[in-house]
Amino acid sequence: MKRILLSVISIAFWLILLVSVSAAAIQVDNTVTIADPNTQILHVVTIIKGINQPQLQVALPVWTPGHYAIEDYARNLSHLIFTNQSGQSLYHQKIKDSTWVIETRGASETKIEYDYLANSYSTNRSKITPTYALLNGSNFFFYLPGHTTDVPATVTFKLPDGWQIATGMPAAANPNSFTAENFDALADCPFLAGQIDYLTFQLRGVEHHLAIAPKGIVESAVLDKYSTDTMKMIDTQISVFREIPYKSYTAINVFAEDGIGALEHSNSYVAIVPKQYAKAESINVLISSTAHEFFHAYNVKRIRPAEMFPYRYNERNYTPLLWVSEGITSYYTTRGMLRAGFVKREDYLPSCARLLSQVQSDPAAGFISVEEASISTWLDSLPSGDSRRFTVDYYSRGSVIGLLLDLSIRHDTNNRASLDDVMRSLYSDYYKKNKGFTTADLVGIINRITGKDYNAFFKKYVGGTEPLPYDEVLSYAGLKLQSDKRQVVSFGFRINGNKTITTVIPGGVGEAAGAKIGDVLLGVGNFNVGQDNWIAEFRKYYQNRVGETATMYVLRDGKPVYLTLKIALEEVTTWKLEQLPNPDKLQQDLLNGWREGQ
Repeated sequence: MKRILLSVISIAFWLILLVSVSAAAIQVDNTVTIADPNTQILHVVTIIKGINQPQLQVALPVWTPGHYAIEDYARNLSHLIFTNQSGQSLYHQKIKDSTWVIETRGASETKIEYDYLANSYSTNRSKITPTYALLNGSNFFFYLPGHTTDVPATVTFKLPDGWQIATGMPAAANPNSFTAENFDALADCPFLAGQIDYLTFQLRGVEHHLAIAPKGIVESAVLDKYSTDTMKMIDTQISVFREIPYKSYTAINVFAEDGIGALEHSNSYVAIVPKQYAKAESINVLISSTAHEFFHAYNVKRIRPAEMFPYRYNERNYTPLLWVSEGITSYYTTRGMLRAGFVKREDYLPSCARLLSQVQSDPAAGFISVEEASISTWLDSLPSGDSRRFTVDYYSRGSVIGLLLDLSIRHDTNNRASLDDVMRSLYSDYYKKNKGFTTADLVGIINRITGKDYNAFFKKYVGGTEPLPYDEVLSYAGLKLQSDKRQVVSFGFRINGNKTITTVIPGGVGEAAGAKIGDVLLGVGNFNVGQDNWIAEFRKYYQNRVGETATMYVLRDGKPVYLTLKIALEEVTTWKLEQLPNPDKLQQDLLNGWREGQ
């Protein structure tokens, strides 16, 4: 029996070794050609070398990490063929929407050749224009299921004359060639190719790049300030974690007629913004996007929920922790703007009050927790009829929970620790040990730092729907939340920090105007929604103009739409943060340090 057991163990060992060696021997080389930008067609050749098996399964992703929506990129494929190293056709079967099985018949190489239509402006899609292309590898690069972390890859581009490439992917020896340690890295590095502005900076001894398309859209003086402010913002966010985890970083910005949004990557981010933002007065809006997306280089790309470690590209990756990945990042967006000096100290409390007002007015908060909303975010990619999905915005509510945790941790440690210490612990204890974290892990870190038990807090306010403990926690900083009811101009909808409509109020003026969930608000009347105080200014201007109309400008499915909003009033409850009388020393010290960005 012992001999049989040893034999079984020996066989298992050699099988594991064989699989490991096989994976290590495989190499994937990709060539991407843009022959004519006007056709919006990528021609891709993928050669998989070192295979030694009768069948080979290959697949395209159905989603892009960071953008929680099923896209089924395979629908954009055409002229797909599979051959061996001699050019002979290989029999293949499509077994799922995005998965194929190839009969390799002993071939040492498999060549996959195809065209991909790149015609959609979105941070998780690809678009070719006459002068530049924004390309996401998650759309059109094949991967080997089960081997997304252990098979290296290369990419070589053949581009129109005069085009250059900006990407976070490490460059290879040959021009326009790049290397990726595995498919995760290949899919995680978008490319901006074309006639672009490309600037390089040294920050803390590491190269950082700023890429902008189309070339020349940002005039020289504005570009100088924008690039300086971008590096300042990045440096500020690095200070939270006290180390740089990448070898280079690229900020990619596309100023477009249609499409809007931003998406994080491990060593880059992509922002698609309206062309009218390429002006000096909109720089703070762009820097706020940088603050958010760059913080993601740590929080979610590296400090990652266990349910997404590693990513599974063939299905939805559900996690209850997107309120941390996005909400806590939103909290650090404003903190970063404060710390870098882009938000004035005296404006910070009013900014927090506006966020609290938004969260307090959410009708779904009493029914849906931020954990449930995190899991349900995938429903946003499904057809929803009139687009009135009842849910919680885990960005804004998660940000408020982050604020409350920060103040509570400062209080419980006599102002010796903060949420920064929690983020650094997640980074060192989980990312640097190559594993994801759970809610229990997060609570455990907070408990260790504070010496208190935060399980009840998480049960009530994260997993549950109890009203947030404003009175108790805000008092730690000598603050109270004061309400004020008044008649104000109604929009009939709610937006999140990305200016995307998240709720359309039934029977309201927004619904009558034709607003839909998912619309991205660009402007109302003559007011630029990129300005911090645009809502207050809009309401002030129209307060005595009931019955008049204002034109709303939105992006819907990447296309501009003009709506007519009829001016009407509604009673709303607004909130402001006021200081309590006679604060003690701890309250005053806590408030001063927190408000000054410490």
